[in-house]
Amino acid sequence: MKALLILFSIVLTGCVSTGSGDHRYCSAADVNDPFWYTKVKNDHVVAKFGVEYSREAERDINRVAQLMLAQQLHSRVASSVTLINGTIDDASQRSMVASNVYLNSAKVEWIKQGNCLIAWSGISKQDADLSLDKSLAINQQERKAWLQVHNTFSVALLERHIRQYPLGIYREAAQQRIHELYNKSRREEIRDSQLMPGAKLLLNGLGSIFG
Repeated sequence: MKALLILFSIVLTGCVSTGSGDHRYCSAADVNDPFWYTKVKNDHVVAKFGVEYSREAERDINRVAQLMLAQQLHSRVASSVTLINGTIDDASQRSMVASNVYLNSAKVEWIKQGNCLIAWSGISKQDADLSLDKSLAINQQERKAWLQVHNTFSVALLERHIRQYPLGIYREAAQQRIHELYNKSRREEIRDSQLMPGAKLLLNGLGSIFG
């Protein structure tokens, strides 16, 4: 397994999903880094980010940090491809990425500054490679789970799959399936309603535009 060198700093405004809630980003750009982070960031897989303070965020911060590192491994490997018999095979690369390995050996430090929690996390290349090695069986497990629910009409089952594999290979497919089921349900409700035909047509049109 080749070593991965990743330097990742989040200074955006957005949302991060932790599996137990969504937290909004806040800027970590102007906060001085701790000595250990500065020392290891060139030869470790690292992440620096900020999330808006809440009691839930404080409770989740270690988990968020682990997810950030796992996401970097996921993005790095999922975007790579290999040539097998002259054909591109990125599935073989994606299958080596942890879908629910949270890098428990990572070092995490955080502080509260104003209304923002600033966190730093890092994991050695050796531990990152070990996480990737161990993830293969986990992704095989996820594939079996996905084959059981990929055609389901149950939003609850799809949401449970996403919770179980928050960085899973099939996360986007599950989210798309949920979106399709919600749209189907909305169209059926409009069809069975007592609205005039013109109103039904308008609502379906708006639904197509705004999703």
